[in-house]
Amino acid sequence: MLKKLFLPVLLLMLGLPVIRADQDIAIPARQTLAANEHSLVTIRLTLKADFGGHSSESKEEAMATVIDPCGLAVTALSTLNGGSRKLQTSGVQMRLSDGTEIPARIVLKDEDLDLAYLAPETALSKEDAVKIAVLVLTDAATKVEPADQCFFLLQLGKRLNYAPSIVVARIITRIATPRLVYAASVAHMGCPAFNGQGQLIGFYAQLKMGEGRAPVILPAAQIVRNVAQAKEEMLKPVVKEAPTTEPAPKDESKKKVS
Repeated sequence: MLKKLFLPVLLLMLGLPVIRADQDIAIPARQTLAANEHSLVTIRLTLKADFGGHSSESKEEAMATVIDPCGLAVTALSTLNGGSRKLQTSGVQMRLSDGTEIPARIVLKDEDLDLAYLAPETALSKEDAVKIAVLVLTDAATKVEPADQCFFLLQLGKRLNYAPSIVVARIITRIATPRLVYAASVAHMGCPAFNGQGQLIGFYAQLKMGEGRAPVILPAAQIVRNVAQAKEEMLKPVVKEAPTTEPAPKDESKKKVS
């Protein structure tokens, strides 16, 4: 007991601030997860690529977060296509926290901000609508500084039964130009990040920084600006690609014999 008290007392005697333990963030982190657990969804899709006339397909999964009662969700675009514009997506499914799978589609891409907005292909049924929670974007943290504690909410993959999870980290830098972004000691692409009080900071994405791209936390205000356009795109009818069919071979046996 005396050993636990010695360091804080010594710091106070020297006039230095006492840094709180990571345990201080545990309660708001758990409360935030409890309130937003059902806003975390898994996106399943098929990626198609063509290389010199040869095509290949792969099944992929990514995490997204529901940001509107209609089922509109957001994630980092790079988690859906690996950062490549040459890959095409198909067979998109939105897996809710209870395991329900809903046909979905990408309604809006913001390549500059590395954001993808996804929505159900048809309006959510009453049964499915009550299975989701909505992460509110407007009550966001106004200021975050280096060394501040933060945490991320994420949904683990199939091997761990899609369990909702928390990762604690610290903000390591604040970059003001060309746009305000943050970087943390841990990066989880597409996941929402919160400050130590449980206020939303933003979402992790890969933005163009200098000569390449870097994982940074994009403030929530940047995500909000695309929501209205994404919801407009949701109202447009889904255009299904017609299946390609080859003409039936001619039956040579039915030719008239001259």
